[in-house]
Amino acid sequence: SIRVDVRVVSATLRDLEARAAEGLFRPDLFFRLQDFRVRVPALRERPEDVAELADALLARIARETGRHRRLEDRALARLMGWHWPGNVRELFAVLKRAVFASAGPYLGVDHLQLTATAPAAASSVRECSPASWPEGVRFGDLHALVAWCGGNLTRVSRITGLARSTVRARLARARDLDDRLPLAASA
Repeated sequence: SIRVDVRVVSATLRDLEARAAEGLFRPDLFFRLQDFRVRVPALRERPEDVAELADALLARIARETGRHRRLEDRALARLMGWHWPGNVRELFAVLKRAVFASAGPYLGVDHLQLTATAPAAASSVRECSPASWPEGVRFGDLHALVAWCGGNLTRVSRITGLARSTVRARLARARDLDDRLPLAASA
């Protein structure tokens, strides 16, 4: 026997407590992982953090690329109003893309390139509001979003801002881990 002292840090977008209750996750593992639980709200739930995060990410991009940029007030307001389906990773990608798309020291709304995937541009208005989504969808459960959209991957794509092929690829990866995916015949 070798004695070890281990600390496990894990993260998930799924409701493990509900999955354990449904028999889809081992209850004993759930209780072992539950010693100290931290819920980090999605970026869309804390728009007041976007400005500080954007500054930190722009500083990181400047260190990595040598391109120093600042956000114009209108661009910052646009970022704060965005729904961020990809969370902080999406914010980083948007800023990095904007830095390379800009020639001057300031990033404007046009540099952000958010209009192409904005849910408001989609045909439905109210259904794309994150506040109207079911809880699982709001917290990033792709299965819940697919079920909520009746298996319509085009609609999932419009809502998330992801390409339809990306949605299909993520579902295929998830299917390997979880075979309870509710897809409609139109998927």
